[in-house]
Amino acid sequence: MKHKIKFSLLIILIFGAILRFSYGNWDSYQSFHPDERNIAWAVTRISFFDQLNPKFFAYGGLPIYMYKALSNGVAFVTHDQSWTTEWGKISVIGRFVSAFLSTLSIILLYKVGKKYFSENIGLLGAILLTFAPWAIREAHFATTETMLVFFLLTIYLLTFRYIHSATGKNAALIGIVSGLAVGAKTISVLFLVIPLTAIMLKALSKQRSKQFTLPFGLAQGGHFALCTLHLILLIIFTALVAFTVSPYTVLDFSGFKESMIYESGVALGKFIVPYTMQFSGTKPYLYQIYTTLWQMGPVAILGLLGFILYTLRLLFIATYQMIGRRVTILKSTETLRIQWVFLSFPLLYFLYTGSWFAKFARYNVPLLPLLTLFSAWFIYYSINLLCDNRTKTLRIICLFVYLSICLFSLSWGIANWTIYTRPQTRIEASRWIYKNVPESALIYTEHWNDGLPIALPDEPLISFKRELLEVYLPDNDTKRTMYTTKLPKGDFIILSTRRIWDTMPNLEKKYPLTKRFYELLLSEKLGYTEVATFTSYPALFGFTLSDRPAEESIEVFDHPEVKIFQNTGKFSEEKITSLLNN
Repeated sequence: MKHKIKFSLLIILIFGAILRFSYGNWDSYQSFHPDERNIAWAVTRISFFDQLNPKFFAYGGLPIYMYKALSNGVAFVTHDQSWTTEWGKISVIGRFVSAFLSTLSIILLYKVGKKYFSENIGLLGAILLTFAPWAIREAHFATTETMLVFFLLTIYLLTFRYIHSATGKNAALIGIVSGLAVGAKTISVLFLVIPLTAIMLKALSKQRSKQFTLPFGLAQGGHFALCTLHLILLIIFTALVAFTVSPYTVLDFSGFKESMIYESGVALGKFIVPYTMQFSGTKPYLYQIYTTLWQMGPVAILGLLGFILYTLRLLFIATYQMIGRRVTILKSTETLRIQWVFLSFPLLYFLYTGSWFAKFARYNVPLLPLLTLFSAWFIYYSINLLCDNRTKTLRIICLFVYLSICLFSLSWGIANWTIYTRPQTRIEASRWIYKNVPESALIYTEHWNDGLPIALPDEPLISFKRELLEVYLPDNDTKRTMYTTKLPKGDFIILSTRRIWDTMPNLEKKYPLTKRFYELLLSEKLGYTEVATFTSYPALFGFTLSDRPAEESIEVFDHPEVKIFQNTGKFSEEKITSLLNN
C-alpha cells in the first residue's frame, strides 16, 4: 500500500512540475505583471553588500534578496550581466522559484491532509492541487503567493509535530518558518494564529508536564510555564528571522510605515486608486467567494461546503460540551484540539480579509490550499455517510456528481495552463501594429494601462507618435475638450486590457462623461472602427471559456483582451461634441 501511495505521489508530482515549470517565459521577458516589475526594480536597486535597502516594502526583503542572489548566480554562470539588470529576466528567475515552491507544496498538502485528516484525504487534496488553476497560474508569476503557501503548509506540519511533542525545539522551528513567511510578506503574521492556537490549547488543557529547569538555574516551572516559554521562543525566533531576511523593515521603519499606510489604505478603501475601482459596489465576503470559483473551478463549491460544515461541526461540539455536558472546550480530546488548530487560520483570515474593499484574487491564495483540503474532506466525509446499502442509489449519484465536479476542475486547470502555450496577446497585438499601422500614425493609449506596441527583438524599431488619453482625470469641461480635440486628430486607439472599459459602466456617478466615451467607442459610434481584437482564453479540446467575468487581475496580466480601433469615420469636433453631450 505504501509503495502505491509513493508511486501515486510521484506521478502527481511529475504532472504538477510540468504544469508549473513549463512556459515560464510566457511573456518573452516583457514582465507584464506590475508586481513582478516592482520586485524586479527593487532587485536592481540592491547590491551585496554595500546597498541592501530595497526601498520597496509592499513585499518583504526575502524574495528580493533571494532573486538578487539567484540572478547573480545565473549571470556568473552565463557571463551575461543582463540577468541582474533586466526586469524581464529577473522575473523569469522569480517564476522558477514560484514553480519550485508550488511543486513542493503538492507534497506538503498531502502531508498536511494526512496528518490533520487522513491519508486518503491528503492524496485527493494533492491531486486537486496539482491541477488547480490558481496554483498553476501563481507558479507562473514571480510574486510571493506560492512562497506564502509553502510556508503556511510547513507551519501546519510543524505545529502538528508540536501538538504531539511540545518541545522548545519544535516551537523554535515554527518560529523560524514563521519569520521567513513574515520576511516574504507582512500579512503572513496572521499565520502565527496556527501555533498560537496550539500553544493556548496545550496550556489550558489538563495535560501535565514534567517539571523543567532551564540551564544555569535561570527558571523552573510546570505545564503552564513550559507553554509560556514556548510562546516566548516562538515570538523571538519569528522576530529574529524576519529581521534577518528583511532587515530594512526595521532599519528603514519610516519607509516601511509609509508603505504600509498606503497599502492598507488601498486594501481597506481609504485610498481609491484606478486599479481598485473595479471593486466599487462589490459585496464583502460574497465577491471573494465568487472569485474562488474562477480560481479553483467548481470544486470550490465543495471546498466552501466543507469549510462551513467543518466549522459548524466544531462549534456544535463546543456548544454541546459547554452547555450540554457543562465542560469547557479546553478539556476536549487531542483530536478536537488538532481540528481547532487547523480551522484557526482559514476562519481568521477569511473573516479579516473578506471585509476589505480591495478583493484581488491574490488575497484569496492563502485560503485556497485549505479549501482544497476541505473539498477533499467533504467528499470523503459525505461518501462515508452514505455507505449504508439502503442509500446505494444516492451514493452512486453523489459519486457521479463529485467525479464530474473534480474532472471539470482538473480540466479547468489544464485549460488555464494552455494560456501559457500560446503567444501573449499584447505581443501578438504589437506584431499586428508593426505590420498594419503606418509610422506616421497618431496612436492613443490609455492612462494606467501598458502602452502598445511594445519593443520586440525580431521587429524593426518604429517610433510611433503616441499620446495618452488620461481617462482617470475628473470629468469636467477640460476633459470634455480633451476628448473633442484629440479624437478627430487620432488614427488609432489601443485598449491593452479591459481594466478601464469594463469598469467604467459601474462608475457612472464619478465618470459619466468617460462612461459615455467608452460606450460610444465600443459600439463604433465615434468614427473609430474595431479593426483587431486579440484574446487568449482558457481552452481545451476545442472548447473555450471566457474568464472576462472574473476579477480583472485573473485576466489582465497574462492574457488580457486587446482591442484596436482605427479612425475610419474622421468625425469633426462638433460631431464628437454632440455625441458626447447626447
